[in-house]
Amino acid sequence: IDYSRLEELAKSVAKDVKTDAAVARAVLTSIVHYLSVYPSVGILRLIDDIARKTKADRRVIGIAIDALRSIGAIEVVDGAVVNLKR
Repeated sequence: IDYSRLEELAKSVAKDVKTDAAVARAVLTSIVHYLSVYPSVGILRLIDDIARKTKADRRVIGIAIDALRSIGAIEVVDGAVVNLKR
């Protein structure tokens, strides 16, 4: 994912969940890095691992996943599996 695009997403996510853009950026970056190592993972595992790593609220993580999905960077299959799209 293009990091300038990530910055736009961070601002959007921060606005949606009323948090600091730095928090949103950390969550988005963590998700992208995580999926670069594990390109297909259960959504609950992803949320738990990112929450543990970033100390962010699960709601922020959910919105971040939705944002990445909206730009086509990831797909969520059957509401249970997150796949990195190449």
